[in-house]
Amino acid sequence: MKKLSNSRITVKDLARICGVSIGTVDRAINGRGGINPDTKKRILDAAEANGFVKNQTALSLSSGRSALIGVIITDLSNEFLTTILTAIESEASARGFSTLIMMSKYDPERELECAARMRSMNIAGLIVFPVTLDPGYYLDMIRRGIPVVTIGNRADGIPFAGIDDFAAMKEGTGYVLSRGYRRLIYAAPLLQKTSQNIRAQLLRRDGFLAAVESFGSGAEADVEYHVVDSYDKYRRMLAELESGAGRDCSFDAGTALICPSDAYTADCLPLVRGRYGLMGFDRLPLIGRLIPELAGVAYPTAEIGKAAVGILLDRTDSILLPFKIVPGETI
Repeated sequence: MKKLSNSRITVKDLARICGVSIGTVDRAINGRGGINPDTKKRILDAAEANGFVKNQTALSLSSGRSALIGVIITDLSNEFLTTILTAIESEASARGFSTLIMMSKYDPERELECAARMRSMNIAGLIVFPVTLDPGYYLDMIRRGIPVVTIGNRADGIPFAGIDDFAAMKEGTGYVLSRGYRRLIYAAPLLQKTSQNIRAQLLRRDGFLAAVESFGSGAEADVEYHVVDSYDKYRRMLAELESGAGRDCSFDAGTALICPSDAYTADCLPLVRGRYGLMGFDRLPLIGRLIPELAGVAYPTAEIGKAAVGILLDRTDSILLPFKIVPGETI
């Protein structure tokens, strides 16, 4: 293969050398799908032989988009989102893209304002943790050629990277029941947020109820349960746990608390340790190090961030990654 004498080879030059379009060069050097493996190898070999250095401005001309991936999350107050963001940035960088991060602060109107600002910046695509109930703006972006992927909560008609929240909580609750607990407290105060997209929390609640209702029949299988579905109820529950030594406490040694997020698990742990069962959900790296004995559903957070970038750039369908039930001393 003849090497060009020009010290600065362009995308257009590389396309001409290989006899392909600029878009095909874009797919090859950024690791995207939709390209023949032999063609990809030929392009990469030519790029190496000619000392090609990726110029994102030139690459963006083939699609009319920048080399920015927009990411809208709720906030940075928990390890769940920071772990996902780290994975998104790493995968995007490996594919030659930069990330632009904005926060909705759990405000649907602010979320859509962030999306509009990113759209005006000509982003290559958007990854969003949606709290808005109406996905219409994102569906319009997709119709106009700007890919959108959701994480955390699903939105109708938009690709999703995550887990099967219903199945995960159903299996997690089944594990608690299999350990002999027959009085369950499901701590999910976020369920009061009827003005927001809380699809993941609703699916987890439904998985909990399905596990309880399908457990069986007879005295051995009788299960008493309560869903703590508002912050007022949640605060009262925590106060009762804190005074658990009193005779008026309705909790007893046969009680297990099931938390659909480790944000709640962290609240409950100091109050239930050694007295009640506790099942968490997320199993993020920090909580796994600090509380290695915690039982819970392990959420593949970093893998989801990577998968979201893959769906966005390769224009593929939703991906459900495997979750894992982690046995522990708290159940």
